[in-house]
Amino acid sequence: MISTLGWFTSPLIFGDYPVTMKRRVEARMPTFTMQQSKQVKGAIDFIGLNHYNTKSVKDLLGAFLERDLRDFTTDSGAEIVCKCPMMPK
Repeated sequence: MISTLGWFTSPLIFGDYPVTMKRRVEARMPTFTMQQSKQVKGAIDFIGLNHYNTKSVKDLLGAFLERDLRDFTTDSGAEIVCKCPMMPK
């Protein structure tokens, strides 16, 4: 959930992206200046979360570390393994 929900909520709550995301994404992760961090931290009054489906995942952290080319999917360190009718193959 850090790669999905934390990506959006952590800056609003803590003023920065989650540490685990920053470690995995490295230079591809945008950074906040101190002024931006102060401005965005606490800039919310309410967070509503809609939950429409559940996904089964498989740990891929080892495979993540071995890849040269990374993207959003590999940054999460998980593979979606459910066979949901709405999910592309």
